[in-house]
Amino acid sequence: MSASQPSIERAGTIFNPPHWRARTSGGWQRDNFGLTASYNYVGGTTDGRTTQVYKVGSFQSIDLSANLKFDEPGLLGGWSFLLSAQNLFNEMPSLIRTSGANSPPYDATNYSSVGRFVSLTISKAW
Repeated sequence: MSASQPSIERAGTIFNPPHWRARTSGGWQRDNFGLTASYNYVGGTTDGRTTQVYKVGSFQSIDLSANLKFDEPGLLGGWSFLLSAQNLFNEMPSLIRTSGANSPPYDATNYSSVGRFVSLTISKAW
């Protein structure tokens, strides 16, 4: 950068990192059962690709998981079960103006288009 060139602030503008991004989690464990919840936040951005500037909303989601683990000997000994839900409430990113039919209608650089995703993991320790 030379002294005669202006400085351009990219953070917080569309297709660039937002000013704020956070994830916080909390968990609870009792005996062989546990719960974990996570809150995800991606701050909004500004869309200034045309003369009219638009605000792109922030994105918030909650992830939840529950696990059950059997450590004691017996029929269920060594088995563990994990049920997880990412984006539990099926939040979707804010829509943006697009320039073509094959362009995604959201800021794919910062926001995921994957809705609710539920998984079950079953494992056995030998």
